[in-house]
Amino acid sequence: MPGFPSSPGVSYLIKTNLGSLLFDLGYGPEMPSLAHNAKKIGFGMEQVDGLAISHLHPDHMGRFKAVREKQVTVPPEIRGPDRRSCFLPVAARAEGFNVHVVDGPRIMTAGIASTGALARSLFLMWTEKQALFARLKDKGLVVFTGGGHPTIETIIQMVRRLSDEPVFAIGGGLHYAIGRLKDELTSGTRVLRAGVVYRL
Repeated sequence: MPGFPSSPGVSYLIKTNLGSLLFDLGYGPEMPSLAHNAKKIGFGMEQVDGLAISHLHPDHMGRFKAVREKQVTVPPEIRGPDRRSCFLPVAARAEGFNVHVVDGPRIMTAGIASTGALARSLFLMWTEKQALFARLKDKGLVVFTGGGHPTIETIIQMVRRLSDEPVFAIGGGLHYAIGRLKDELTSGTRVLRAGVVYRL
């Protein structure tokens, strides 16, 4: 989009009737896109009730140094008041936040739920990752992934164990193929991938 620089890491602002949550930080202060785009739309952390990090990779928790130090890093340009909640799939530091390790499914802030940590072996190391979901009135569930490393099938299976609602839409990063989902989801489910909405 003209005037909005992009980077390989992304961040999602999720708003509900109960509040709002920022999901992931991209590369944070290491690349200027998040701070620049936030300023352009007038966004700062004071506008959200909490922060959730999908997993501890540099393109989600705020840069390579953040991974080495296990320290979630918010760009200083968008830092807000201290002591908001930060929901992480594994233990790490997040300066200025109340850290909550989401080791199992739970409701976070703004009525948004987490699957809890789902593990997958990547590059000979276990990566623990959480996906988020919320109920869209009269539609069903919207599932948000931060890369889909456990595979979207695993994420959807966990969501289905936690709710009887149909999955209406899936959004976020999807590193792996979505072809097998056609057998598992309701016809018409929307999948947002690389800016394109697919209907299964």
